[in-house]
Amino acid sequence: EATWKAADAYDRAGERSKTIEVLETFVDEHGESTQVPEALLQLGRAYQAAGNLPKAIERYQENLIRFPRTPAALNSLIPLSDCFHEMGAADKAEQTLLRIVTPRPNDDLALITPEADEYREALFRLGDLYMRSEQFEKAIARYEEALERYAGDPRADLTTFHLADA
Repeated sequence: EATWKAADAYDRAGERSKTIEVLETFVDEHGESTQVPEALLQLGRAYQAAGNLPKAIERYQENLIRFPRTPAALNSLIPLSDCFHEMGAADKAEQTLLRIVTPRPNDDLALITPEADEYREALFRLGDLYMRSEQFEKAIARYEEALERYAGDPRADLTTFHLADA
């Protein structure tokens, strides 16, 4: 509990390096704690915000490997995709998003259903990713699915515009 308060206080004060230090120490010292998945997610976010994308990717992936069935691990997917995208690895960003919307048999991430926020976010982001790479047929398919499933989403109007553009 004290660790979370300290990390949160440092984070709010803009002391990212201190936040990272506290969380890294927690993960090292409490490797089997049920709070480690959340600590790894927060570490990934802190590294990402600090611009250390390789370290953010490492922590997000560690979360997915060690704790695949936890909410914190599932919440690591979208920021992991963002990191890959920011590093110019659009193929890895795409594969990460596809893992959410088209789960493979025996994949722990198959727990993500269309009702989940991660699924919704992945659909919209896949459409955007395909638009940027001029893969218009794929963009259309993802945008149409997103609009069909989530017509009330605040992004629906922009998505309709992108769909027409594609």
